[in-house]
Amino acid sequence: MFTNVFKNSIFRFLSSALISQDILAVFGFTVRKFVMHQGASIVIQVVSIYFAYLAFLTIGIMSLERLVIFIRPNFYMRKLPPSRVKLVVLSLWTFLSALYFFIRFGYCYMRVNNATLLDVITTCNRVSFKMYFVLMFPVIILSIICFIVIVKIIRANPMLSTRSLTEYRATSIVTAYLVVLISTALGYIIITKLNISTVSLRLSTDALNTVCCMLDPCFYVLWYRECRMEMLKIVSCCCPYFNDHIEQMRIKVFSVVTIPNKGADHARVNTAF
Repeated sequence: MFTNVFKNSIFRFLSSALISQDILAVFGFTVRKFVMHQGASIVIQVVSIYFAYLAFLTIGIMSLERLVIFIRPNFYMRKLPPSRVKLVVLSLWTFLSALYFFIRFGYCYMRVNNATLLDVITTCNRVSFKMYFVLMFPVIILSIICFIVIVKIIRANPMLSTRSLTEYRATSIVTAYLVVLISTALGYIIITKLNISTVSLRLSTDALNTVCCMLDPCFYVLWYRECRMEMLKIVSCCCPYFNDHIEQMRIKVFSVVTIPNKGADHARVNTAF
C-alpha cells in the first residue's frame, strides 16, 4: 500500500510537471504569433522551446523512474521517498535550464561580435539544434533501454505477465510519451535535412513542438478514467444524457459502495484498488 502511495505521488508529480511544461510551450508558441515587437517575440520563442526541451528531458526521467520500480521496488520505497526524488529532479532541471540558457544566450553573445537577439535565433540557432540532439538522443536511447528491460522483467515474472494492460497504466502512458518524443526527434532530423530558410525553419519547429506538446496532455486525459470522467462532467452540463454514465464511472474510479434502493436487484460494489 505504501509503495503504491509513493509511486502515485512521484508519478503524479512528474506527470503534472510534464503537462505544465507542454502547456506553457504551446501557450508560448501561440502567443508569439500575435506579438509584433521583434525582441519580445524572440524571447517568447526561446522560452517556449525551453519548456518543450524540458518536457523531453522529463520523459527520460519518468522512464528511468519506471525502471527502478520494476527492478528494485523495495529500494524505491525505502531509499527514494517523494521528497528526495523531487529534490533530485528539481536539481537536474535547474542544471539543464542553466545549460540551455547559457548556450542560447551566453555562448551566442560571446561568440558573435555585437550580437543581438536576432542572432540568437539565426546565427546561433545551429548550435542550439546541436545541443538538442546531443541531449535528446541519449534520453531516447536510455528510455528505450529502460522499457526493453521492463518488458523482459514482466515476461520473466508469471505474476506480472498475467496482469492486464490497465494495471500498468503509468508505465503505458510513459511509453506513449516516449513514442511522441521519438516522433519529435525524427521530425527535427527531417526539418534540418530540408535546408530551408531561417523563417521556414522557425515556423516548422514551432509547428512540430506545438503538435508534440499537445499530444502528451491528450494522452494523459484520455488514458485515465478520472480525467475522462471530469471531461464528461463538463459535457453533461449541456447534455444530461451522460449523467448515468458519469455515475457508473464514479463508482469504478473511487471504489464507491452503493446501497441498493427498493426495486434494485443487487448492490454494485467495486473493490478494485
